[in-house]
Amino acid sequence: MIGVTIVAIGTSLPELVTAIVAAIKHSDDIVMGNIVGSNTFNVAAILGISALINGAKADRPVTFDVSYGLLLALVLLLGTMMKKDRKVGRGLGSILFSLYVIYIIISIRIG
Repeated sequence: MIGVTIVAIGTSLPELVTAIVAAIKHSDDIVMGNIVGSNTFNVAAILGISALINGAKADRPVTFDVSYGLLLALVLLLGTMMKKDRKVGRGLGSILFSLYVIYIIISIRIG
């Protein structure tokens, strides 16, 4: 639970501030590049470097649960958004934030 809230917010705060400043200045490419690049780096490089240094073990077998379905829906939504008009307005931003809140609620109930 701490990982999907406090740690996630704390590590993403610099990217969030950069994205907000870029959005205010109408630098849409910087916003999308910052978000996609940061997430790609976090998944690939951070996990890879950590595994190289000390190995990586899962505490339990990876199983499919409801939260993975929500994350898959989010990825499909973002993919569709990027192909169509490549704009994220307040409406879509509200949807994305709501999906994050739903993900946290599902994670609390499962965990």
